[in-house]
Amino acid sequence: MPNLMKNIKDSYIVKKLQYWLAETPSENPAVPLPFFKIVMGPFNSFIDNFRSVVFFSLPYALILTLLALSMGYGQMCYFDGSLLFCSQSGVLYAVYQLFKFIIWAIFITAYYNYVYEKAPFKLWYLDKRVVKVFFFNLFSVVMCLLPVLSFYLLMQREPNPDWRIELGYFGIVSIGFLMPFVLLRLYSWLAFAATGEKMPGIGVLWRKNSGNMLKLILGFFLMLLTLTFFGSSLVNYYNGRDNMALDAFSLEFLMNLLILAFLILACANAYIQKEYLFPEKTDGE
Repeated sequence: MPNLMKNIKDSYIVKKLQYWLAETPSENPAVPLPFFKIVMGPFNSFIDNFRSVVFFSLPYALILTLLALSMGYGQMCYFDGSLLFCSQSGVLYAVYQLFKFIIWAIFITAYYNYVYEKAPFKLWYLDKRVVKVFFFNLFSVVMCLLPVLSFYLLMQREPNPDWRIELGYFGIVSIGFLMPFVLLRLYSWLAFAATGEKMPGIGVLWRKNSGNMLKLILGFFLMLLTLTFFGSSLVNYYNGRDNMALDAFSLEFLMNLLILAFLILACANAYIQKEYLFPEKTDGE
């Protein structure tokens, strides 16, 4: 039995869990993020690097547009009376989303390394950095969808007469509503993924980002508000038009530009968090 316990403690999985969950507060004290830097910094970076934004966004928006229209998932398909080819296949939709996530990961990796790592201009990467960014994007989407799952489970449940069981179920399921806020404190992982560096553990990152939650929420809220405003304006403008090929292409292209702009803002947010929380890694020392 002692040997079994020792083997368990020395196992790869246990060591990984210790690394990811360790806080070590004395070695990793909380680092306050500057309010205006984390809230307005992504927009300042977007403007300062506008030329790079254009060079990277235009070709990727075109690729994403052609992908959506050819597979039958263009924005116009959500309008009544659309004349487009619109697919109803769930399998094809899953394949489409997979391709889209891969393209997003390549875009983020190429843009981040050129703008923030001062790497030579390169429109695409196909290496482990792309894989890490892909899985981080997937992780982010899952974390953001957990509140939807929690809401569904709470709405579909049958009330239990035992208040203790009811309260326990509500408490456990409601944890999903907190997951997007947890994601905000871990968002510098995107910067580490884009550069291929070893990611800090959850405990370390959680400790360093302590006290920054309100700033992070305001920063991402402003980014989402901007995306929602321009996105709804585009949809309202094109809704009710003839839905011909030119309208379909232009709407899809503009929506993809908008989504890529949001990804660029997210990259800037991740870079700023890494810059202040891990200055030794940001400086490349």
